[in-house]
Amino acid sequence: MTAAGLLEHGRLDEARAAAERDVDARPDDAEAHGLLGRLLARLGELAAAAAALERATRLAPERAQHAANWAGVLRRLARLEPARSALSRALALAPERAELHVNRGNIETSADDDEAAIAWFRHALSLRADLVGAAVSLAQALRRRGRSSQAQGPLEAAVVRQPEAGEAWSMLAAVLLDQGKAERALKVASDGLVRCPTDGVLLLNRGIALTELGRLDEALEALAESQRILPDHVEGAHRLALVHRRLGDVQSAIAAQWRAAVLRPGSPRTWRVIGSLLRMHRRAEEAARAFGVALELQPGHVATLGNLGVVLEGLGLASEALVRFQSAHRLAPNMAIVCDRIGSWHHKRKNWRDAEEWYRRAIVLEPNFTDSHYNLGLTARRQGRSAKAVLHFENAVAFSPEQPGYRYDRALAFLTSGRAREGLRDYHWRWRSDAMATVRHMMRDPVFRQPEWTGELLGGRSLAVWGEQGLGDELWFSGFLDALHGIGGQVEVECDPRLASVLTRSYPRHRIHERTAPPADELLACAMQAAMGDLAMRLGFAERSAPTGYLVADAARVGDLRRRYLGGRSDALVGISWRSTKPKVERSFEAPLSVWQPVLALDGITFVNLQYGTVGAELAEAVERSGTRIIADDDINAREDIEGLVAQVAAMDAVVTVANATAAAAHGVGRPSFVALRLDQDDWRYPEAASVTPWLPLARLYWQVKQDEWDAVFIRIARDLERWRLDWRMQS
Repeated sequence: MTAAGLLEHGRLDEARAAAERDVDARPDDAEAHGLLGRLLARLGELAAAAAALERATRLAPERAQHAANWAGVLRRLARLEPARSALSRALALAPERAELHVNRGNIETSADDDEAAIAWFRHALSLRADLVGAAVSLAQALRRRGRSSQAQGPLEAAVVRQPEAGEAWSMLAAVLLDQGKAERALKVASDGLVRCPTDGVLLLNRGIALTELGRLDEALEALAESQRILPDHVEGAHRLALVHRRLGDVQSAIAAQWRAAVLRPGSPRTWRVIGSLLRMHRRAEEAARAFGVALELQPGHVATLGNLGVVLEGLGLASEALVRFQSAHRLAPNMAIVCDRIGSWHHKRKNWRDAEEWYRRAIVLEPNFTDSHYNLGLTARRQGRSAKAVLHFENAVAFSPEQPGYRYDRALAFLTSGRAREGLRDYHWRWRSDAMATVRHMMRDPVFRQPEWTGELLGGRSLAVWGEQGLGDELWFSGFLDALHGIGGQVEVECDPRLASVLTRSYPRHRIHERTAPPADELLACAMQAAMGDLAMRLGFAERSAPTGYLVADAARVGDLRRRYLGGRSDALVGISWRSTKPKVERSFEAPLSVWQPVLALDGITFVNLQYGTVGAELAEAVERSGTRIIADDDINAREDIEGLVAQVAAMDAVVTVANATAAAAHGVGRPSFVALRLDQDDWRYPEAASVTPWLPLARLYWQVKQDEWDAVFIRIARDLERWRLDWRMQS
């Protein structure tokens, strides 16, 4: 078999040997040198191929094809000037051959001169309108120049003239996607697949179009099939990862992106995406390594520096994080997001002035950068300036009205600044906010799917009311249940199992159910539903004080506790609690017993520990320091035995506490409380800087003047507690 025949059958090594024999036998045969050059090019031996094709061109200077092939190999060797020269020779011999003009355009593409390339591709199409390669190459160059719309016409003509040309269909779909025409792109990709059902790039573009249209399950199917056909296609792996991520399957997204990294380990983009996915999956150390690889491949990439800084901060490496943020700022001093991240770094360390300065810098650079408006609001709230926070949150809402987190935090700022009507109106936005932590949810994976009750009479229908957020919240929200009496239907209440017996005793007209999975049938059968936290708004409590004294404790147990605790003394019983433990560690806080000395030194009071958790050592130190007796009742677990806690609080004459479930319990059983509050107290029921609150009418509020400084707070509490004790003694 001849060398040409062996080449046609793909037997390249044998074809090469045969071609070399032919060249040895006929050293002046241009065709033999030309065939050897084409074979060597196929085998990747470009320098040898160029030499053979140059020889062929010199032996047969009248043959345009030899010069064209030589030019193609020179382009692959990045020897662009010699390539232009060789192709000019071919064009001089055959100016009518459109494919030679395409080749010249490809050389200009390699030289990064897209405008020149576009001119050559257009000329090729003027010579031969059905040349698909010219239309596709023209489209690629136009896309790089951001002029995809100009490519649409030639490609539409190409698919009409050559409907079996899959590359034309796929490029047409791509330019339509560039223009945001996803519906049209989907139709083009689907039509192309009818003719080219195994075209992996067409499947990829179909998947991209479906992704943009939000049809994610179909997109996943198309992209998976594209990857099966084109397992080495990096963009396909990227797109598959994106859809997995949007479907919430972060693990599969990571697997797809790792495949892209294997295929193209030198791509910084691939490692950036892997880092982002690992960060979403809370695999922070791996995310940091991935971002580190991306930076090694592309040092000084600003977004990667920022993302690495965020991950390092999450790992507790605050100094290293700040170094990355500052590096990003040096490289891009005019990027708002970089300034915002530095501001957030200071915010987390309560460096309020620095945080505000950086947020304001971001806004100067980009006035509609909503995150910085929002973060200024958070910073103002944390400093006890909710009225100022409202203004910043309103700016954020104005720029991004559908961002639920902005509206939710604005609601909290309204409430803490005394604007109850506006605050309760927007409090419903908590259900759309990712920041909302609760056992039941109104919108995200809802358990109850009934229509939401908006305050109307039930007309004989039933209403499911369900508890939300933490135990203290349920204790407080349950105070509005009595106001549901008389709405014209049965009320079924679901609550934390620890609260069920207390609420059953307190609300005999309602049916109380422990929270279970799935919920009780009676709850699911209700015609309407309401979250407990929405009752204040639905029942019109924006203009009146919240109910108090609604929890009915076990009277016998209350009496027994008072007798045991007093032991015949005539003291006032005062319960104390000093810590709040939250699911999010950064929201937990305490007023340590070491600062309670002014309170514990008061005479005529027997103090009772109401603090949940293991606190024996702390109590022993406080007793030794103050010389005051503090009763610790080991029979009551204040975290689990809510019946016991409610009875214990009801046995008190007053309570001194931080803002936790104990304050809610005191409010519920109708006992006066003295509540110690942080400057940045994150609870809307305590209006900022106020000494009283309509949400806990029997509470007196004592705010820090400086962040984390409690001494002055407890001096004021001790003064007022002594006055209260004297009044209490006179009345008793």
